Amino acid sequence: SSSSSSSSFPQNVEMRPTLRKILSDVDDTLFSSGGRFPAGIDATYKHHELYPGVLAFYKELDLGLAKSNNGEWPPHWRGNLAFLSARPHVYKDWSQAKSYKLFSQLKKSHNLHTTPTLLAGELFSSFQMFRGDFNPMAHKKAQNFFEYSSLYPEYKFVFIGDNGQGDVIAAEMILEKYSERLEGVFIHKVQKLARTPG
Repeated sequence: SSSSSSSSFPQNVEMRPTLRKILSDVDDTLFSSGGRFPAGIDATYKHHELYPGVLAFYKELDLGLAKSNNGEWPPHWRGNLAFLSARPHVYKDWSQAKSYKLFSQLKKSHNLHTTPTLLAGELFSSFQMFRGDFNPMAHKKAQNFFEYSSLYPEYKFVFIGDNGQGDVIAAEMILEKYSERLEGVFIHKVQKLARTPG
């Protein structure tokens, strides 16, 4: 009789999720900006249109090799998704509250597998972006990554962004400092590579 060398997980055994945090940009990564500056530049989809497959992508990265009895995200598992936004905190965190309302709607209607954490930007880097300087925004995103990752020393990380503004610069900064903890970088191409800031 022949035997298979590949291993498989028992179907009735629930495995815990991989120790991995997924940090993603929002505009032109989660959903399209519709080309509305300063949010982003991608006009191939309508404003606030969710990109096809992006939520499933987040969930599969979060699951890793973990299995559950029905193949779905178990409700008692805590997800590991966080969003790095360039948008600053504003009066009484109105912007943050609006974002969490959107996340709640996505969880109910589009199968977002968990309620994510939101790491906001700052006013200075947002103002600099209007002058075409994306470096302060990239530095703020990288700083948020460093501070967030220090809270989870046992975790690895995945960074997801786009090449429209400062995400590539931020990814390069993170790779330079935390290459051993960064499992991967995924960049959504929303313009020609030659136009990528950085």
